[in-house]
Amino acid sequence: MEKKLYEYKSIPWEYHSRGNFQWVIPFCPVHRMELRDYNNSPSGFCDDCNKHYAWNEHPDSIAQYLRRKLASKAYQEAEIVTIDGIQTPQLKLKAKIPEENEEFWIEAKLNNSTKGRQLVLYAGEKGRSGKAQIFANIDQEKLSFDHNDRKPEEIFAIVTVQFPSGKKMSIEAPKDND
Repeated sequence: MEKKLYEYKSIPWEYHSRGNFQWVIPFCPVHRMELRDYNNSPSGFCDDCNKHYAWNEHPDSIAQYLRRKLASKAYQEAEIVTIDGIQTPQLKLKAKIPEENEEFWIEAKLNNSTKGRQLVLYAGEKGRSGKAQIFANIDQEKLSFDHNDRKPEEIFAIVTVQFPSGKKMSIEAPKDND
């Protein structure tokens, strides 16, 4: 079995669990040697570099944090279903952006709510904060965007939606008058 260390508070930790009991073992960040004198203490000592390393937290608290953090990894891609009647996700899609435009990202979600079906398109630029959110209310045949986020025309030249009835609506960036 491959050994794994998890860095937390600038210290690599080996995590163990058995039933409801979990514990951690700290290692030297330089030598990857188990630190000594760390039991019930917020620090440990490396024999190779003769240095104390401190993490200012009880090892039991660190073990509990690592247990929760590692368990959360299994839920990172989980679908979140709102059961209060507002929206129920039907589909989530992350689109593949062609290599020449890989500085952008895009994600689409199809939700079903009390107001009907809604397509939500999220898009942004990698490395830049903020995103555009475009809403296509399919049953009401309305196209809108979140005014609290970036405007769609800051990311797209044009976004066109065609509804099942054949009706088309667009959001378009202003043309330069040069």
